[in-house]
Amino acid sequence: MLIGAASISLLVPGGTAGAAGAAGITGAAGITGASLAATAATAATTETAAETASSTAEADPSKVKFTKDQAVAKLKELFPILNKAAVTSYELGVTNEYPPPENQMVWNLQWSYNQNSSYFGFSARVDAVSGNLINAFISASGWNNEVYYPPKVTEEEAFELAKAFLDKAITLPDGVEMVAEESSLSNPASQLLFGPVEYSFGFKQKRNGIESEYTDTYVIVDGSGTVTQFTRSADPAELPDLKPAVTQAEADSRFAEQLDMELAYVPLYDEEGLDRLVLAWRPTEASVNSIDAVSGKRINGMGEETDGTPPVLEDVPLGRKIFQARSVQTDLTADEAQKLVEQYIGIPAGRILSYSYLDDSYWNPEHPVWRLTWGSGPNAPVTAFPSQSSAEVDSSTGQIYSYTKEDFMPYGEKGSAAAAAGQPVSYTAAKQKAMYWVNLLYADASRQLKLAGEGEQGPDNGYTFSFQRYYQGIKVLSDTVTVRLNSAGGLESYFSNPNRLVEQSGLASKPAVSKETAEAAYLKEFQTGLHFSRYGGYYTNNVYAEPFTRLVYGVVPKDKKHEYDVLDAATGEWVSTYESAEAPEAEPADIKGHPQEQELQTLIRYHILMPDEAGLIHPDAAITAGDWIQMMTRASSYISSGDYGLNTDGSQPADAAGVPADDEYFAYIRQAVQLGWINEDTKLAVHDKLTREQMAVLLAGILKYSKLTAFLEKNGEADAFSDASSISNKGAVTLVVKLGLMEGRSGRFEPGAYVTKAEAAEIMMRLAGLQGRTDQRIGMNY
Repeated sequence: MLIGAASISLLVPGGTAGAAGAAGITGAAGITGASLAATAATAATTETAAETASSTAEADPSKVKFTKDQAVAKLKELFPILNKAAVTSYELGVTNEYPPPENQMVWNLQWSYNQNSSYFGFSARVDAVSGNLINAFISASGWNNEVYYPPKVTEEEAFELAKAFLDKAITLPDGVEMVAEESSLSNPASQLLFGPVEYSFGFKQKRNGIESEYTDTYVIVDGSGTVTQFTRSADPAELPDLKPAVTQAEADSRFAEQLDMELAYVPLYDEEGLDRLVLAWRPTEASVNSIDAVSGKRINGMGEETDGTPPVLEDVPLGRKIFQARSVQTDLTADEAQKLVEQYIGIPAGRILSYSYLDDSYWNPEHPVWRLTWGSGPNAPVTAFPSQSSAEVDSSTGQIYSYTKEDFMPYGEKGSAAAAAGQPVSYTAAKQKAMYWVNLLYADASRQLKLAGEGEQGPDNGYTFSFQRYYQGIKVLSDTVTVRLNSAGGLESYFSNPNRLVEQSGLASKPAVSKETAEAAYLKEFQTGLHFSRYGGYYTNNVYAEPFTRLVYGVVPKDKKHEYDVLDAATGEWVSTYESAEAPEAEPADIKGHPQEQELQTLIRYHILMPDEAGLIHPDAAITAGDWIQMMTRASSYISSGDYGLNTDGSQPADAAGVPADDEYFAYIRQAVQLGWINEDTKLAVHDKLTREQMAVLLAGILKYSKLTAFLEKNGEADAFSDASSISNKGAVTLVVKLGLMEGRSGRFEPGAYVTKAEAAEIMMRLAGLQGRTDQRIGMNY
């Protein structure tokens, strides 16, 4: 899941605008107005036009075939809202992003759009050679209080709009076509009931009837039928015109012959992150290498030819200096964490701690980590790529999980090794230094780590060494260490992800299922498939891997449901390494025929309600106040019970509306307070059953009409009920009755009656129907 200390993409300071002048063309406004959302939508793309050279190539105005004016005209045709917008800046090439995209022969345009005195920045890129759209973030929805449910267009209608847009956005070479994936990404679970609807569709390229294995083009259509985002990661011209020399039967035969299974402790993930580990059988990486369909050679994960020999594992000798966990019971402060890094590794001279944040660790949920950043200080000169170091330190043990000497490198540089002083070190000396670092930084390295193969020497003459963790003699998948050294042997970066669940799980070390049985099961469910596979196109340790494409036979599941599966070595059952909380395929038995069946089913599809382990919803069970707030926050916010852990300084968060931080409902109540649904001075009894009158009061808060209810206390709908004398907050009851959210029963309101799950679902769907019809937005601002 992680590749060493992989570089990240970001928008760099506007001072780089001058660099575009060297490329030949820059808009007068420089680089301005790019929103963070636009950056996120475009930052990771690495494009290649047909006439573009390597990743170090600069934009060449003499090669422009599609002018800036043509690019502007095309964007206005594709996105009509841009006819009301203005181009604030443009440049040929991309100088405001790190790492820079491979394709510099692009028009990089920034736009501004004013609506109701609000300013919005959009961005888009068009290939200056082919005229194809590369990416765009042109979101024009979500600015007003709009109707989100039901959306104006269905998923099927949105899909047709996406295909029509794709036909206009790019021109495909002869023999190349775009095919949609079997299912779009518009799972209702990823949508908000009270929020903008987005349908996301992924497309793969196909040439001569052969698909690429990677989805490289995405089109996002909002609920009103407007295309708001487009991105692609590979130019259509990149798919080579190749014919296989190896047959499917030959590939399947070689796959069966070379298959070799191994035991491993495999991490399983759910929507909350790392869930548990399982002892499982899985094929060794070497045995499932792809087969080049043209040459017949075996291809490793980097796209290189290999003989399929498993990597040689080498023990880590015990070092003179080894890591010692802290014995102090109190957690580290930010200052103490900083001093540990400076003591064990060292920080480049002149840098000061500029950022410290105590955060949950992805790999060790019970061990918060300090994320630290050192910058050049306030008096340092402004440069295009800031001098910055970073580290991650376990706040309990003091173990340094990661360190990067230089987070950012200037475009074209191969790493700080280029400026490293001293004589270049030999491979043997570099390996000794790598062994020194893992002993010093990794707990019990000599017993748990093995050097996996020979160290790789990069184009900067530096070395990268990879170590694999073993526990009870069994590989721990995704538990690796990467040490990168410069040519002089200095530490450039260190990355580890020790998984503490291994020690805590009490995992078995002996399988109940034999290796032969596992191999037979795997051959029954997997085969080879012919497809184009793309390699490279990314940065690792600030070194760029050039992208290229091969036609290969890769191992694929016969049934897609096994795509991410491994075989449980105890039960012989297939288990998924990623278990998403998908809505049940079958409708829960206890809601069939229920008066609120449709409303309940909608909430299940949106993951607002989920069946229990028995597959039931219990529609007539009373809910608590905490249940209702949980349902509403799930319907209007991307939030889970795991959110809102420690504050950034390591302190416990304050109570929210009287609910303590360790309460299961705390994250949801805190979100409700921040949204203004509940006054922070309220003492909410979240575990008490919710009455109908309390529901009315909470609805008034969600609608931001709590003050209005004071004017509705007298002579309103609440007074018409025969049990009006039992209603304490008549204004809130009048409000919800006027709006049609709640109603009486045989002339009574029954304020003290408990609200059932089915009744809550019905009320929520009525509330969803009010979107765009109230003076305030229901839910979050987008």
